[in-house]
Amino acid sequence: MKLDPYSLPFYTDDFLIDVMDIEKWPTFLYHYTSINTLALILKNQTIRFNRLDKVNDPEEAISKDLQNSNTTQFVSCWTANQRESIPLWNMYTKMKGVRIGMPTDMFEGRPTPDIYDHGGAMIHLNEAYNIERKASKLPDQLKAMQRLISPEKIPSNGSKSSENKPSVRLTGISLPFSVWSSIVIGPNPVFYSDEERYHHPNILFDAGDPYNDGIQHVGISPIDLGSIKGEHWKFEQEWRFKISMFGIGETFPLDEIGKARLDLLKYPVITEYIDVDLDEGVFDQMEVTLAPSTTMSEQIIIESLLHRFAPKAVLKRSELNVM
Repeated sequence: MKLDPYSLPFYTDDFLIDVMDIEKWPTFLYHYTSINTLALILKNQTIRFNRLDKVNDPEEAISKDLQNSNTTQFVSCWTANQRESIPLWNMYTKMKGVRIGMPTDMFEGRPTPDIYDHGGAMIHLNEAYNIERKASKLPDQLKAMQRLISPEKIPSNGSKSSENKPSVRLTGISLPFSVWSSIVIGPNPVFYSDEERYHHPNILFDAGDPYNDGIQHVGISPIDLGSIKGEHWKFEQEWRFKISMFGIGETFPLDEIGKARLDLLKYPVITEYIDVDLDEGVFDQMEVTLAPSTTMSEQIIIESLLHRFAPKAVLKRSELNVM
């Protein structure tokens, strides 16, 4: 496999400051959603990260050099705009849902975002979450690994009760194509552009032969994936949390196992979403705004949900008067 030398992703701190005019990160974000989703967030105390090929823009996170790269990224989409948005109300709630407001340190344990040179903000979760891939036809090396580890010991995705979860801050392979990650990239602003050079980046690079054993290593830089959308999405003013199946700057040998890891067609990602635990205390700071066309019966349902699961949350009526 011919690979280019490593080059910096475009989504760097300089890019955020000089091109996107981002001077500081928000401490509070908003998410437009349905009443059903609000109920699930409150009851399960989780927020869902959806795989990028399952969201509303099919052109997102498609790289030039890794087919199906958009299946390796999982996102939770928010906005920092305090003003209500009619397009967002209409697109995500049909004017009948809610707008949830939460602080950015919403995840279990309240870890605060760290700001890095490349990729903006990043959060180290207290839990590791599983991303699975289909591995029905494993290379011989992977079959040998699989026999050494019992599949029954793999905890279910997002489970709080399992005693077999790996230690925190772990990103790596615990089983063939079963990847654990406790890193959330974000919250970071989405960059809006129609320029081709941003939309389909190269994410693989030549990591050389670090052990002088004649085996080429490949590196992955997934920062740019899921960081850009077309100009027609600019109305969203989106800030995004992202979980990547590949570690930032991760390198590994381009041997039989390495080539299999990069083959997302033969060994596709089968996890479609990740439910990440929220901190119980964050619901005391939660804001819920009723959609402009909320009926009295819908308001009663929302009030009942908050009374049961988030009694200290603030409930607001929409400032918009929409027929």
